[in-house]
Amino acid sequence: LRVSGVVASLDSECEENQRLHAEIGKTRLQAVTDVAAVQAEVAFTKEKLQETENKVKGWQLEAEKLREMQGASEKDRMQALGDLTRQLEEARQARAKAGGAEDKLRTDIADGVQRVQELETQLMDAEDTRRKLHNMIQELRGNVRVFTRIRPTTDSAPAIMPVDETTVRLTVDTGKVNAMTGETEVAKEHVFSFDRAFGPNTKQGEVYAEVDQLVQSALDGYKVCLFSYGQTGSGKTHTMLGAITGEERGIIPRSVEKIIQTSE
Repeated sequence: LRVSGVVASLDSECEENQRLHAEIGKTRLQAVTDVAAVQAEVAFTKEKLQETENKVKGWQLEAEKLREMQGASEKDRMQALGDLTRQLEEARQARAKAGGAEDKLRTDIADGVQRVQELETQLMDAEDTRRKLHNMIQELRGNVRVFTRIRPTTDSAPAIMPVDETTVRLTVDTGKVNAMTGETEVAKEHVFSFDRAFGPNTKQGEVYAEVDQLVQSALDGYKVCLFSYGQTGSGKTHTMLGAITGEERGIIPRSVEKIIQTSE
């Protein structure tokens, strides 16, 4: 029951980690989008402001010419002055709007940075909790574990076969004949228990699944040792190395893939 509770807590922490990762990415993307939009608006406003200022300068020159013109009516001069005043006011409003957009941009950037920092802090705390729970599960399962894997055989009645996921049965046929009855002695059976027993039809991926969490413990900074033992031809190399690619990859290639994926 304790292991189940810890596993459930670890699953919850992993889901929270994924949610925080997604929210950080979304916040960063929104901040970049907002910055680009405001920057475009500021650039457009500045461009319009420059055009207005150029027009104002042109009108100032025209006003000077109007003053020098003889016979120009007072009505024309007042209209030109009114146009000039109106354009100057529009220029002031455009400048104020550009300044407000820049201030809003700075505020939005500061808020986005603060939110990202908060999410990263939460993510670090959740990751620390996940590591602790993961290590607790490994300790509850046992710091030292012994697995066995039965190699496939063509024998119709193999001497060793799995009973369940943790037990194997070894049948020993002595071939002895009872001197009194002349009958062959019944084969003896021996049962052995392990932390995990893999049958002859077990796939490479199933074997790796049992040690995948140990690879994660190594990534979390804990010391891990995994080795295979058996006589020549018993399948040690196939289990540990197997093929370089494909479903027949052994523990080593799959572990390296996990390490590379985690580092990315």
